[in-house]
Amino acid sequence: MELADLAGAEVVLLGVGIETLSVLAPLRAAPVGRIRVVEAGPIADERRATLESHGIDTDAITGEMPTGPVDVVLRSPGFPRHRVDVEALCADARIATTPTGLWLAIRGPARTIVVTGTKGKSSTVTLIAQGLDRVGLTHEVVGNIGTPPWRIDPHTEAVVVAELSSYHGADLISTGEIAVLTLLAEDHLDWHGGIAAYRRDKLRILGIGLGDPNTPSHRFALADTALPDPHGPIVERVEVAAGADLRGHNVALAVAAVRAEAALRDVPVPDAGEFAATLAADYPELPGRFRVVSTRRGVTWIDDALGSNPSATAAALGHVAPGPAVLICGGHDRSTSLDPVLTVLDAWPEASLTVLWLGDGSDHRATELGAHRAVAHVDAVGSMEDAVRRADAVT
Repeated sequence: MELADLAGAEVVLLGVGIETLSVLAPLRAAPVGRIRVVEAGPIADERRATLESHGIDTDAITGEMPTGPVDVVLRSPGFPRHRVDVEALCADARIATTPTGLWLAIRGPARTIVVTGTKGKSSTVTLIAQGLDRVGLTHEVVGNIGTPPWRIDPHTEAVVVAELSSYHGADLISTGEIAVLTLLAEDHLDWHGGIAAYRRDKLRILGIGLGDPNTPSHRFALADTALPDPHGPIVERVEVAAGADLRGHNVALAVAAVRAEAALRDVPVPDAGEFAATLAADYPELPGRFRVVSTRRGVTWIDDALGSNPSATAAALGHVAPGPAVLICGGHDRSTSLDPVLTVLDAWPEASLTVLWLGDGSDHRATELGAHRAVAHVDAVGSMEDAVRRADAVT
């Protein structure tokens, strides 16, 4: 596929985010025909100005879903792919994907590494980029972390490392020549409509559901990542040392991906053990991803704010010694099970964890946590600032 294939096409943009705004100039360069925008909420002045600079004025913006067939639908995460009205619009479109999905389709699989997972995506992408540097391969990082892809030429000769969320996977057209799945647990079930759809959307980066021409030449997942049959046997399982924590898992996946890319590009392939040690020694500290931010009065403060699902919380709790501890959690209910967290807490001493719950303390998740023997009590807090103050007082 090329941008020129969209010449004259009628395009509907669902949502006005950074990813969507980045595709406007390429669409005009194609050049496409009419562009319409669907956005139910208010549009910030600077974003509205960007739309107008590309010829999209108030008359082309609506809060209602279009009726009748259109050529191209490009979707933002605020419009769940499996929502009935979105499904209906996309069903009749010639192309229905995200702006990132369109970029990947035009680029094609070559020299592209795609990464997804319920936890560990950003760290693994950063480690892969560091590894490509070390073997002398020029690279670009796009997606959830890095640059919106449409700010880069899809045909760049650099190796592209793309971090993809499950919402990208929902209508992915093309994947990379190397695909990495960091962890497959539960997340965003409210968005996807259930665990089966979530898993199916995640697994599309492995080429599952895309057809043979789009199957990556290398597909990596951890040996202990549970993949539904019959998909498990077709993935190259990456072994990690017994007892390795999440960081060790991410390093192992990055090493496998970089070694595979080096072999494809005909550059020297580094020794796996030495390369893993090198990457582990320079492990990236990313904001909001599991990192120690302070130690005061013998108390260690850990920031894992972007690890916002039960599997991520379980991984964080598993990284620290069991109690005494304070956990700040809460937020939007993604319809996921708390079982991963409760399983970790089974090994904690009785009444060793204090939970500060961001939100309504009567939330069923707060109640379920509070019933576990390892939890001393659950206190509702109104803001992160309040939670930090309360945590400081408790510790």
